[in-house]
Amino acid sequence: MNELEILLEKPAFQALGWALFHFLWQGALVGLGMLGANAALRRRSAEARYTAACIALVLLLVLPLVTFLVLLSPAREATAPLGASFEPAAALQQIGPDIDAMEGDNSRPPETAAVAAPEPPATLATLISSARLRFASLIPWMISIWLFGVLVLSGRFVGGLVVAQRLKRADSGAIPAEWQARLSEIAARLSVARPVRLCQSALVQVPTVIGWLRPVVLLPASILTGLSCEQLEALLAHELAHIRRHDYLVNILQTAAETLLFYHPAVWWVSGQARTERENCCDDLAVRACGDVLIYARALTELEAIRKAAPQMAMAATGGSLIRRIERLVGIRPPISRHKFAPSLAALGVLVLVPMVMAGAGGAWARHTAHADVSAASRHAGLSSESTAVLDAPSHPQSLASQASGTGQGQQGTDQEIRATEPDQQSVTASATAAAAENGAASAAQDSTGRSYIDDLAAAGLKNLTVEELIQLKTAGVTGDYIRALKQAGLEDLSIGRLVELRIQGVTPEYIKEMVDSGYSKLSTRELIALRIQGVTGEYIKSMVGLYTDLTLHSLIELKIQGVDSAYIRDMAAAGFDHLTAREATSLKIQGVTPEYVKEMKSIGLENLNVKTLIGLRIQGVTAEFAREMQSLGADGKSARDLISLRISGVTPEYVKAMQGAGLGTLTLRELTSMSLQGISPKYVEEMRAEGFPNLTVRQIVEMRLQGVGADYIRELKAAGFSNLSVREIIEFKIYGVDGQFLKRVQEHGFKNLTARQLIQLKAAGID
Repeated sequence: MNELEILLEKPAFQALGWALFHFLWQGALVGLGMLGANAALRRRSAEARYTAACIALVLLLVLPLVTFLVLLSPAREATAPLGASFEPAAALQQIGPDIDAMEGDNSRPPETAAVAAPEPPATLATLISSARLRFASLIPWMISIWLFGVLVLSGRFVGGLVVAQRLKRADSGAIPAEWQARLSEIAARLSVARPVRLCQSALVQVPTVIGWLRPVVLLPASILTGLSCEQLEALLAHELAHIRRHDYLVNILQTAAETLLFYHPAVWWVSGQARTERENCCDDLAVRACGDVLIYARALTELEAIRKAAPQMAMAATGGSLIRRIERLVGIRPPISRHKFAPSLAALGVLVLVPMVMAGAGGAWARHTAHADVSAASRHAGLSSESTAVLDAPSHPQSLASQASGTGQGQQGTDQEIRATEPDQQSVTASATAAAAENGAASAAQDSTGRSYIDDLAAAGLKNLTVEELIQLKTAGVTGDYIRALKQAGLEDLSIGRLVELRIQGVTPEYIKEMVDSGYSKLSTRELIALRIQGVTGEYIKSMVGLYTDLTLHSLIELKIQGVDSAYIRDMAAAGFDHLTAREATSLKIQGVTPEYVKEMKSIGLENLNVKTLIGLRIQGVTAEFAREMQSLGADGKSARDLISLRISGVTPEYVKAMQGAGLGTLTLRELTSMSLQGISPKYVEEMRAEGFPNLTVRQIVEMRLQGVGADYIRELKAAGFSNLSVREIIEFKIYGVDGQFLKRVQEHGFKNLTARQLIQLKAAGID
């Protein structure tokens, strides 16, 4: 074991590894809470949702820190599970003479013969406990990967700070004094106390705030000529809103969470929610400062048209979806999909349940079977029935000395006190050692040469073992002969944990020889365990090597996990895929692409199929029956790409028939996918026809649906006296928010003969 591995196995790093693991379910719970908060606050202000996102971010940062401190606390160490080591010499001095010195003690009466206890059944909890042990051995690797990720993201953060400061210093042009004065006026309106400098920069394409103590607003040169004064003032108000709200500091908090907890998707999602709502909050402040929502909405639209590829700075006016921001400002609410949160809820649910089951159920199993594990160890070590009875009773540390030396009535009283105390796994282990020392039962564990189990391990190179290590090795069935055979097979640096894991997974010298004969020599213990767990045998390797000449261990394991065998490879070759790589074969098998499926796709006329196309067809559920139905209905389903597009868009034969029944006739692939993606149903088409539009094109139907034009809206316009509007005029009315109430108010003020264009201009100018 090298120095790095020794360092990573220290208690602090073990606690860190488990804290990172527990954060999987903790972070998922926070993500679920954030989903609930978003649903509850959907109709509240953006400030309320932003506050909820910030609280969630703080929780995400605090939870792993608290978990780490709890796992590292002395109280936790005092009740450490089986496997924690302590000095054997001190323990043996407290409980009695040395075990080896007691081997010759045969003075006990025959009634103290060992009584065999039943083995614990192999249950789900057993598998969970085994998974916990395996995970503990992976903690050093996990911490190494985590440290590498933190280092990379920290470098990105530092690089961003350097670029920001460079942008701040690279002032390429002076701003007219009148604009600096306007900036100060807007700052006063927004109650921004600190001085803010306005500069022109050729390195940015959107207004950008740099710095916190001495903030600078950078303006690109194109903004000064491409926007009106009112629009530019609205964008400046947005940037000043960031300064007023101290968003620069909150962004640093977000970056810290993304850097330290980068592996959890909930962190990125919550951080994205915070950025989106932060932009919404600043939009609201900007609208209050400029006094007109349409001016600000147009400013955002013009800004998007001017810029090409703006850098995503923390304080820029580019956060969130531009279309969604404009829709929110003008009061358009997106349709709520009942199933859009289902994948997120499912993923977060898995992240909650799996780690909690491993941590909670595994711990309960460990406590429930602690005495059974130690009893099994005592049987291997030759403990008597009297010692087994002591093991069955919960023990307390301060009772060990009296338990080892007490006799008669005093011993019975001590046993009663022990049984009345709280179960403690470390005390149970100490009780086993005390009972073994008292009764001298270690002599029962001897090899064929008459050596004790301890001497046998020492002869194999394992000396100065702790009591816990002895129990672990004996329970797993590790013997001196097994250790020597592994060393003869070429395995070196065998630690206690690796020996136990090798034995549990069934890695034998014969299995190692089988791997060597198959062409894989000098395998590490980790590689051998991985191969054995996945059931990779020499016979399987030889069958696959005949098909692949450059198989790596990783490829072998992937092929075996996915059930790829030589028969599958040969059948795929017969179906026309005779040069598959190991990765391609694995990908096809994962997606359920069988030789029969390949033949089925060729039977419907699909030629020149490749691996990527086959996987796409299978993922989208394209079948021969689906393709034939779409072709019979006149839909463009002649190529694999067309069929995949139809399935992705949710176009079914039933949908095509319904649209044709609504009077749309033969539809192209693009028309079908456009209508399906916009949620246009046959009922919608029939409603538009009933409102006086019998000859609508597919493009007009899609545009009307996209802008939210429905039958109720058309009837509202007709009730206001506008029954002869064209499709284009209705769409423009909807875009600018012209509704029946607006039309009635205009008419009440005497404007009864206005054209549709004049009405739109009135609405756009904010005249209501």
